[in-house]
Amino acid sequence: MIETIFFDVDGTVYDESYPKAIAELLLSEFISSKCNRSSSEVYNTFREIKSGFVGTRSNNFSKNNRMLWFETLLKHLQIASISYDELNDLYWNAVLERMDPYIDFLHMLPWLKRNFDLYVLTDESISICQNKLQHLGLDKTFIKIFSSEQVGTTKPEKALFDFALSNISQSPENVAIIGDNPSADIAGGNISRLFTIWLRRGKYYYYPKSEVETPNCTITNYVQLPSLINGKSM
Repeated sequence: MIETIFFDVDGTVYDESYPKAIAELLLSEFISSKCNRSSSEVYNTFREIKSGFVGTRSNNFSKNNRMLWFETLLKHLQIASISYDELNDLYWNAVLERMDPYIDFLHMLPWLKRNFDLYVLTDESISICQNKLQHLGLDKTFIKIFSSEQVGTTKPEKALFDFALSNISQSPENVAIIGDNPSADIAGGNISRLFTIWLRRGKYYYYPKSEVETPNCTITNYVQLPSLINGKSM
């Protein structure tokens, strides 16, 4: 019997692609305006650096640290007239201003809150996640945020899921996780014996899944949830 649900945030309760794409473009234009570099050069360099962090740091929490991305970018471009804090503020303000929760998630939220204990399980820092939830109008929705920041390792590492489970005093078979990323949310949930629900939406829609990344069930919208969890109806 599922009693608790862990939610990923990015791509799971809101569409992350548009806000982050705009933020990266605005960041590149800002840097370009302060130095003798084209915005396209800055943008492409930033994308390479971001890819390097995400792809080569395995499941270390630091791979998602934007300040490290910005620091590396400015050093690579040899720009001393801009601070990391400036770029960090510009980036996150651009993201937060353009975030909207999925409408079908909001539609199903009263049902979810009536039937389950809701938590966040994220690879972002707690402070960033709190800001996101506040801007989404969801800061009162979840009981608690569990973050990779607290254990130093990201999804799908079992240590993160074990940490979250130990803090809610629930057996894995009573917990579901809903996420959009098969290699992180679903693989980690499967390794930790949670009931895994893949929200097949957004940038991972065509993701080729391995066996460990195969969910217990797949949804394309939240209205499908009641028929899949415990047979609960609205």
